[in-house]
Amino acid sequence: MSLINIIKNRINSRTFDDKKIDEHTLNKLSDFLKNSTNPFDVSIDFRILDKEAYNLSSPVIVGEKMYVAAKTKKVKNFELAYGYEFERFCLFAESLNIGTAILVATLSRKKFEAAMNLNEHEVCIAASPIGYKAKKFSIRETLLRKALKSEKRFNFNEIFFDKNFDKALDISYNGLFKEALEMLRLSPSAENKQPWRVVVEDTMVHFYKKRNESMIHSKLGDIQKIDVGIVIAHFELVMNRKNINGKFLEINKNIENKKDSFEYIISYCIQS
Repeated sequence: MSLINIIKNRINSRTFDDKKIDEHTLNKLSDFLKNSTNPFDVSIDFRILDKEAYNLSSPVIVGEKMYVAAKTKKVKNFELAYGYEFERFCLFAESLNIGTAILVATLSRKKFEAAMNLNEHEVCIAASPIGYKAKKFSIRETLLRKALKSEKRFNFNEIFFDKNFDKALDISYNGLFKEALEMLRLSPSAENKQPWRVVVEDTMVHFYKKRNESMIHSKLGDIQKIDVGIVIAHFELVMNRKNINGKFLEINKNIENKKDSFEYIISYCIQS
């Protein structure tokens, strides 16, 4: 399956068929996690956890046998790194026909933290069930997907801008970043808020987030930055697929915007 099809096909899976993952596939998942990295040089410790061994659960998940969780220290850019690596894992799992769903609010959190052996300087922000997807959604998942409007995404010209926030990027844009932007737009996010905004400027792309105060002041960190980490994972994977050499840099591109509060996060710059 191609990267584009993997991104298009992947959805948050909350209903599983109650079967354990075969050993060969589980080893592939484990090897991927052991070798996972991010552009921010932040250490993320992933672990595959047996549900029954640690009495783990989520009220929105049905039929799961295992979870993947991750812990890290609250250092600079830890949220971006966390979202970036977790989403890359989810896409790899999808390539093996393994379902995933990055969960933050709907976890038996204390049990996950105990299973991850957290110390006082670490945080376990999220976990994901892993397993074979059931043929049909549970009633619980059907209702949740309807409430979240899970398939809904903002229009191209609502989230992408041309050089500044005064001018939307035309939907007919056919430049260097077109495919990467299209795959970025399909990214999942907490409560499907899609907080990212992107400004395209020549050979650079600047990433911002639309501030939601309720998600910024969590003890787990800035949840919206995790969402931005997810979208830059999509973006970079597509650019790498096109054999384009780029790098994420902080250049403090603070563009004035009169309508909304957009916070600059990071830029992708093509290297000559």
